[in-house]
Amino acid sequence: MYSGTVIPSALVDYEKKERTAAQLYGAYGELSDYELTNKYEHLYKTYRDMISDPTIAFARMLCVAPLVTAGWSYEEKEGAPAGAKECVEHCLSPWRIDICKAALEGYIDYGWVGFEMVYDVKDGKAFLSKVKPLLQAQTWILVCTKTGEYLGLRQYNYRNENVDLGIYDSLHVAIDVEGTNWYGRPLLENARAIAKQWDQVNASANKYDTKVAGASWVVYYPVGESPYNGQLKVDNYQIAMDFLGALQANGRLAVPMTIAKWQTDMNVSDENAGWKIELISDKGAGTVGFVERQKYLDALKVRAFGMPERAVLEGQYGTKADATAHADFAITVFEMRHQIIVQQINRQAVNFILETNFGKEAIDTVIVKANPLVDERRILLEKVYSQILGSPDGMLNEMAALDMQTFRKQLDLPENPFQAMGGLPAAQGLLSEYFAELQQNGDMPGQKFVTGPAVGIVPPEYWQAQQKS
Repeated sequence: MYSGTVIPSALVDYEKKERTAAQLYGAYGELSDYELTNKYEHLYKTYRDMISDPTIAFARMLCVAPLVTAGWSYEEKEGAPAGAKECVEHCLSPWRIDICKAALEGYIDYGWVGFEMVYDVKDGKAFLSKVKPLLQAQTWILVCTKTGEYLGLRQYNYRNENVDLGIYDSLHVAIDVEGTNWYGRPLLENARAIAKQWDQVNASANKYDTKVAGASWVVYYPVGESPYNGQLKVDNYQIAMDFLGALQANGRLAVPMTIAKWQTDMNVSDENAGWKIELISDKGAGTVGFVERQKYLDALKVRAFGMPERAVLEGQYGTKADATAHADFAITVFEMRHQIIVQQINRQAVNFILETNFGKEAIDTVIVKANPLVDERRILLEKVYSQILGSPDGMLNEMAALDMQTFRKQLDLPENPFQAMGGLPAAQGLLSEYFAELQQNGDMPGQKFVTGPAVGIVPPEYWQAQQKS
């Protein structure tokens, strides 16, 4: 029950500022330096080597290409200053492809990317004149030592002097960020251990091909001496070695016959046989395991990029619907990354352009939006299909010229192999049956009754069945 005691609110004297320290694993309290420590820097050379792997290079390209070609749109909110949208679009549109490509490749390879934003002043307004991507191995991120907030970028010139970029002339993009570790997490880190295993399997396969898989000559010889090359007594082992030296093979082996009779796996039928020469090989049977292992590791490499392997690699199992679902998931991942990139561009570059040219009140009044990755042609077909089904008059007029079978396939609409009655192939779907009846009765608008098959409207099988009946 309320006693009437007044409890002072903790928000009365609340000060709008951060109170927690930098959020970095292994670091507590205030940082000792403005330069943020990069825990992945020692792996940069490994990442550069990994992008030469064909599977990783292919997956990397698939991550970058869709977003580079997707495009941006520019939207202004209510109360935006006149000309603000056009100003932002004028500044960023020429650099969209460069920013998207560098941002995605930087995220994949190193976890982040930094840009130098160069501005020119014309007619009292600041315009973006150049966007310069910076090498991650030569750039350090500057943060507030108390809160870990991003403050800018730092490089060193040839005199080992600081070249610092602040929040207004730099652009920082990172997608997979932990706390305030603005270096992010490289996407290639997901595949680093997998790539190492693949290299180990490949090295073992090469060793197998060299030592085992190749054909080897085997010379069986009787223990003792024989006349050879003008000499009465020559050790048979030496003669066998001369034989092997004259044969072309990957390996060579000499086996005395007295030992061969105790070795049942030598396939020697006569233990008293004299000389015998064979060529042995495993016929490549041992390489199957290496190939299957490498295929599995290649699939893991693709998964490391956030893509189901069935959406990228050749499929062996599953259905077309499974592959389509996997592709849809990959598109969702791509769009998520694109939206994160655009969000950071809005917070940094767009707001700086707005504040500099139109005042502080213009911040967030114009935003860049990432265009979705959609099939515009499919959307158009779906709209047309909906209109056809929703308007009887339009449906009747257009059906004569519309190939329904192709139309339905373009939309991946399900079809029964046989119609419910008569066992006729559903070549153009249920609508064809309806229009066939209209055509027979002479009720088709603008058309006369015909006694033969109507091209593009009714399948020939339907007319044949009608004539038989």
